Amino acid sequence: MDLRAIKRSRMFMRAIKIGVGSAAAIMIAEFLHLEYASSAGIVALLTITTTKWETVRLAWSRVVSFGVSVCMAFILFQVFGTNWVTYGLFMFCISAVSFLTGWESAISVNAVTGSQILMTGDFSIHFILNEFLIVVIGISVAIVLNLISDYQRQQQVIINDMRYTENEMRRTMGEIARYMLNDEQKTEVWNELIALEGYLALATDRAWNYQNDTFVSHPEYYINYFEMRSKQTNTLHNLHYQVKILKNHPDHAAIAADILVYIQGNIREMNDPDEQIASVKAAYRLLMAQPIPESREDFEGQAVLYHILMDTEEFLVYEKRFVSSLDDIHMKIYRSQGEQSGFIDTAK
Repeated sequence: MDLRAIKRSRMFMRAIKIGVGSAAAIMIAEFLHLEYASSAGIVALLTITTTKWETVRLAWSRVVSFGVSVCMAFILFQVFGTNWVTYGLFMFCISAVSFLTGWESAISVNAVTGSQILMTGDFSIHFILNEFLIVVIGISVAIVLNLISDYQRQQQVIINDMRYTENEMRRTMGEIARYMLNDEQKTEVWNELIALEGYLALATDRAWNYQNDTFVSHPEYYINYFEMRSKQTNTLHNLHYQVKILKNHPDHAAIAADILVYIQGNIREMNDPDEQIASVKAAYRLLMAQPIPESREDFEGQAVLYHILMDTEEFLVYEKRFVSSLDDIHMKIYRSQGEQSGFIDTAK
């Protein structure tokens, strides 16, 4: 699936929403015979954002800040008169309040309201109600339009990211195991892990966008999944130095390679790593039960193998924490789905 094409499609859809939303808001305002009906289109334009939750948050902040801005305008324009200097003071005050309260996105809408008060000098109930309805119409149209979204396509992209990540991790772990067992300089695997870390950062960003664009009951599942894989990939990357040393100790390298190949076969979304963690702990016990090597070389090989086992356990613990973070309902779904195409929430 072409991710650039999907991004262009999302941008094109947003442009359509802005155009349709602005026109619809103006049409509704004119139907209600409101003054300054075009301002409703501006409010709709400024409220339509890339995700549904962002639109809801913007809508709330703009409704609340509208009341604050009207009260502030009344005080300032009554005291200092309706002139551009007072308008500048009004914008300073409303901006300062917005920055302190996290309402930065509402400044533009309040600026429109303030400019209309400046031009009319009107603080009547009729005028304030007119301005309030313009704000409500603009944000309502934006919320309705942002209910329209291709959720299934977004989710499929994320599931494709998951499958790609798992395939890459299996492939690179297999290459690390083969690298330890022969003299072939397969050093590009470390560059591939760096590239995978970058890919996971983008996949996590897409998961955040999906969370903000849906009202499903498992919003953090995909985010937690990619964060877990990012930590695992970083752990694999940290094996670089130990693996280079262990290549000089074939017996210990063979043990480490066997463990990596075993874990490699279980890198998949629906996996509870209890058995793999138990296997690594068993390898610990066997290693610790061995007598202390007499030669410096054998001691070095045993120590490096111990560190690799520690990193391998850490790799598995990240996944165990991810599985343990699931609530009871999603844990039941997680276990029952096995090797299906991806985690689909059926508990909506």
